[in-house]
Amino acid sequence: MLTENYAEALTALLSCAVRRFVPASALPGGFSQDDAGDLIQQLPPTEARTLAEAITEAIVSPNPLMAALTATVAARNQARQMPAASGTHTSTSPSAS
Repeated sequence: MLTENYAEALTALLSCAVRRFVPASALPGGFSQDDAGDLIQQLPPTEARTLAEAITEAIVSPNPLMAALTATVAARNQARQMPAASGTHTSTSPSAS
C-alpha cells in the first residue's frame, strides 16, 4: 500500500498508532483515518515530511523480529509445498480389486 497509495497508507498507520497509544479518554470522539489526514495537513511541511519518513523507515527498514517472522512463515510455506517423504509410492495405474 505504501507504493500504491502512500497518503492512504500513511493516514491508516497514523490513525492506528494514535488509537493504540493515546488513551481513549483523551480522544472522546475517537480518531479516524480522516482525522489523521487532517492532522498531517495541519503540520508544517517539514514536520509532515519528518513524520512520513519516520513511519516509512519503521516499516521498510530491517527489523530483526520481522525478519525472523518472515523466515518462519517462508519455511512453513515451503514445508507445505514439499511432498511427504514417506518412502511410499502411489501409482496411478489401475489395480485389481
